[in-house]
Amino acid sequence: MLTLVLLLAAAALLTWPGRATDRPRNRLLATVIGCVIALLTAFLALGPAGPVAVVVLAAAGRYFWRSTRTGRTQIAEAEGMAEAMRTMAAELNAGADPATAAEVAAVDSPPEVAKAVRAVAGAVHFGDDTAPANDDVGQLAHSWRLAHRHGLPMAGVLSAVRRDIDSSLRFARQAHAAMSGPRMSAVVLAALPVLGILLGEALGARPLHLLASTGLGQLLLLFGAGLLAAGVVWTARLTRIAS
Repeated sequence: MLTLVLLLAAAALLTWPGRATDRPRNRLLATVIGCVIALLTAFLALGPAGPVAVVVLAAAGRYFWRSTRTGRTQIAEAEGMAEAMRTMAAELNAGADPATAAEVAAVDSPPEVAKAVRAVAGAVHFGDDTAPANDDVGQLAHSWRLAHRHGLPMAGVLSAVRRDIDSSLRFARQAHAAMSGPRMSAVVLAALPVLGILLGEALGARPLHLLASTGLGQLLLLFGAGLLAAGVVWTARLTRIAS
């Protein structure tokens, strides 16, 4: 048990955030060493099946975290695009030309939105009809082409597209907020087996001895880790689709 505590402490110290100047240089090394120590700790505490269970659960947790983060990122990018369109429409109404309006909107936009606005402006200016990969960027490009092709007032077209994005954003925010409850429930349910094992150890039932020292325990550990990972991934997928 002392070895386990020392290994966990070493992993925590190695992966503890350092100074900002040291992060780019040492992040990869600290991550690799921390992963090695975590796997070694799992092997000593849970036997040969321990590292496998840790890898499976870590992969599921990463998928869950990335799924949740992707939803927030998409909403933030859509908000940035709507604000960029509002700025462009205001600049066009003030008499600016489309290129200048796009540049002004890009200056105050998040990096990804600014890059997309400049790319669409350049592509349409040079007659490139390449379909954008992002829905909001696609709407911007399509509205810009329509205005150029048919002589429509670009400010009015951009305002209409921005209102459509705002409407979609309201629904996306509500759906994302509604899925917060199921996501939290999934986290709690995934933690319950671990808490049950710790409680059993505290009561003297020695579940860790069963899992680490017997063939049946090793099979149960792998089976339980697989079920936990499947539940987490499935919940992440369902909540992502719903939101």
